[in-house]
Amino acid sequence: MATKKIQARITVQQESAKMAEEALKNLAIPSREEEGCIRYIPRREGNILIVDEEWRDQEALDRHMETPHFQAFVQATRSVWIGAPEIKDVK
Repeated sequence: MATKKIQARITVQQESAKMAEEALKNLAIPSREEEGCIRYIPRREGNILIVDEEWRDQEALDRHMETPHFQAFVQATRSVWIGAPEIKDVK
């Protein structure tokens, strides 16, 4: 079965980019330990947060988005997002 690969991009307010980047780094630690996580690589380019992710399957990705650490990241950063996150499938 093929794995699920995505790239997530969140544009944030410039003045809050450093705070959001720190929150993303804190999200990466427990995310990498989740069952089904193959790869979780966060980075920031200017005021855009980017995460290259690979999961065992769609179910593992869905479970990730329901975890307390993911929900805490959303709560901590949502107010500085510019628009909705972009999530693209990667081949």
